[in-house]
Amino acid sequence: MSTRIDSLYELLENRDFLNPETANIFSPFFFFTYDAANEYQVRKEIELLKEKLKRPLAMADTLVINIYELVLEFLKARSVSSMTTFDIMMELDKKDSHAVMLRLERILAGDDFTKYLIDKIQSHISDNTGLKKVYVFIYGIGSIYPYLRANKLVSRIEQYVKDYKVIVFYPGTLANSNFTLFGQLNSKSIYRANHLNTLLP
Repeated sequence: MSTRIDSLYELLENRDFLNPETANIFSPFFFFTYDAANEYQVRKEIELLKEKLKRPLAMADTLVINIYELVLEFLKARSVSSMTTFDIMMELDKKDSHAVMLRLERILAGDDFTKYLIDKIQSHISDNTGLKKVYVFIYGIGSIYPYLRANKLVSRIEQYVKDYKVIVFYPGTLANSNFTLFGQLNSKSIYRANHLNTLLP
């Protein structure tokens, strides 16, 4: 089972790619596509990759975000009339799951969630660990679908991403500028992102 994570490490520790400005020609967003069947293997390798990037060749401290877990954290941190938004969603789901989907899509498209995510990233960037803060890894795209789609995520945060690169681990394929989640669900073209696989050695 090949996920090409080793090749990904070779690219990420490359001195030229470690320079955040190398993305400014087009976009600081990079999508790494892989077979959805390898999801849990990729998740393990993401953590290994994070540790390898701390080594002397790269000296990079990478923030890893499971976007699904972050959404749950965000919903549990918000409260309305002594109930968290998460609890409200759970109660509503018992009556009308479609209404839950619509409400969650609206919440996750809002400024509050965008700020929550960006604040998380900025807190990491500003924390002086003595290592480079070049990369933010985001995974869990398949788990949070359809409440938050990859193209919506990129469009919401792109104006805030500066001086670092966001690498989205995407369980799907790319063909003719269109990403396809799980190899079956067509997504809108994410023209703001680079296809990282094409850059691998």
